[in-house]
Amino acid sequence: MEYTSEEFDTEPPSNVFKIAYLSTLEALTRLSNSFEVIVLPLFVLAIGSDEAFYGLMVAMAGYVQSAVLFPAGAFSDKKGRGIAILFGGLFSGSILFLLPFTTNTITLLFLFSLTGIGAGFRLSSVRALIAECQIRTLWKPQQNFSRLTLFDFPDE
Repeated sequence: MEYTSEEFDTEPPSNVFKIAYLSTLEALTRLSNSFEVIVLPLFVLAIGSDEAFYGLMVAMAGYVQSAVLFPAGAFSDKKGRGIAILFGGLFSGSILFLLPFTTNTITLLFLFSLTGIGAGFRLSSVRALIAECQIRTLWKPQQNFSRLTLFDFPDE
């Protein structure tokens, strides 16, 4: 799809803004995940555990997240992407808020594992939204997508 400078200066396509917004949301989600890399290992060491326990915590959260991805996707399809993203963010945020108040390693493991639930809801919904916006932007009814490969874009 080609835009003339005149067309673009007056009103850019609305999907461009949606994709930019959702990409920013994904970037903020990844920034918040940097907590796992910087702060959490120091906290685990401060409560008297070791690096292996930190690895176990991150692995458990990943297992929980992978178990939640399909139910979270079904939930976001039925109830809406925004509700699923909001639930995931609030759930993970409330669990992360409780982490500094724990001193027991088992409680810490359990709480951090629960953050995988929120991450699963956010991940499945945000990526589905980005994919939907991209398909709406690129797709035209007369195109045949069966001939596309991984790196092809539809002909204009």
